[in-house]
Amino acid sequence: MRPSITWLITDTHFFHDLMVEECGRPVDCEKIIMRNLKHMIASQDLLIHLGDVIFYKYPLLKGMLDSVPCRKILTMGNHDHKSKGWYMRAGFDWAVDTFTLGNTIFSHRPMEILPSGVEFNVHGHMHTNMHRKGEGWYDPKVHRLLSLENADYKPVKLCMFLPKAAV
Repeated sequence: MRPSITWLITDTHFFHDLMVEECGRPVDCEKIIMRNLKHMIASQDLLIHLGDVIFYKYPLLKGMLDSVPCRKILTMGNHDHKSKGWYMRAGFDWAVDTFTLGNTIFSHRPMEILPSGVEFNVHGHMHTNMHRKGEGWYDPKVHRLLSLENADYKPVKLCMFLPKAAV
């Protein structure tokens, strides 16, 4: 058995039909994402989902998450309208707004103000649109955007995505 890996994924937007038109996703995006998760992640791993999990077909989420046997953390996104408890009953081990691990804070949206001692903000939300760059506070040295579209619809290893993090 290989050592545990911490994986990141974000903005899966399962069953959100507009993602095909708005973000150029393939029509069978759910199948691609789930195939990648099942192929890459092992039971000893941790998956951090940075929010915006599923649209409309909520009863399907538990089966989808159960088919990826690892620990799972959700940072709630702006489209995650159910309660934290609902997401935990649906397969996440922990559902939170944000959390800090070492010198890194994980959130759905980029955070303008970081807590003391935090050097990095790993976030999703913006897909391939870097509209925050125009805001004076967004710093690409601190704010690390994960975009599922730019990750070939695969989870990414935290140690590769943010190699300088102390997590």
